[in-house]
Amino acid sequence: MEDEEEYQPGVEEVIPLEVHTLLFYGKPLVAVRLSDGRPAVSIRSLCSNMELDRKAQVRRIKRTAPIAGDLVENVVIDLQTGGGPQPSQVLVLRSLAYWLTGIDHKRTRPEMQDEILKYQCEAVDALYMWAGGQRTRALPAPEGPQVIEAPGSSTAIVEQTRADSTILAPIDEPGPGASVRERAAYHERMSVWHRYQADLHAQAWRADVEARIEDQEARLESREAVVQLIPEILDRLGPEKINGEQQTSIRGMVKRLVELSGTPYQTVYWELAQAFHAPRYDEIGASQYPAVCEWFKRRMEAAKRSR
Repeated sequence: MEDEEEYQPGVEEVIPLEVHTLLFYGKPLVAVRLSDGRPAVSIRSLCSNMELDRKAQVRRIKRTAPIAGDLVENVVIDLQTGGGPQPSQVLVLRSLAYWLTGIDHKRTRPEMQDEILKYQCEAVDALYMWAGGQRTRALPAPEGPQVIEAPGSSTAIVEQTRADSTILAPIDEPGPGASVRERAAYHERMSVWHRYQADLHAQAWRADVEARIEDQEARLESREAVVQLIPEILDRLGPEKINGEQQTSIRGMVKRLVELSGTPYQTVYWELAQAFHAPRYDEIGASQYPAVCEWFKRRMEAAKRSR
């Protein structure tokens, strides 16, 4: 059976302190409070509601270092469906936002994209409200009226909309006459609130880091594109040509050769360009400049001998 596939041999069973079923947009989400007090949510219920492959998502969680440690296996959950207690995989609530944001809703079936967006934008707050013990109204089911959570009920029905959102907020500390139970409940709820605030900070930090990474990747891609063009640009430009200082030096040597040999300027420039396979003297390669100087030296020595 598929339920049995969640059982992990060699992993100790975990008996949760609480098991609750929350209706989120008319679909059940199974939430638990682990034996150490941490709130968590059933991966099966999340994947079933969003029509995702549970096994593939569990593998993704296991290979994602920041949240892999918050995957808890062999959590015994009795859903009172007649099947008895069943070993389940749950994800600690503090890692839920990280996992949800890693789902690319655009790559899912079109009819499920809006549904997945609801989970990505609203489910974490809804679950934190349950974990903090806040009384909340019901999300509208696909059909039917809204319901109010019954006191002491094991089914918490949560509302969380963007237009009128309910968020966790710190509660007043009980007075001096409060009982031990009341103080314990206060500290438990405040610990959830602080975890919630820490998660919000972590989400903002992750978003900032991801934005910076994307910016750096875009810059690297731009630089790589430019680097890839360099060979083509160099090929089009060809070898480096003689610079202005070398051209001035060549004009001086042309003048001296004309004075010694009586050869017209135009002829000297033409012979120079022909000798170095260039259309004009100023397009002679920079690497050929020493040879140009040697060419002028030989021509001027020959001109002196013929005088």
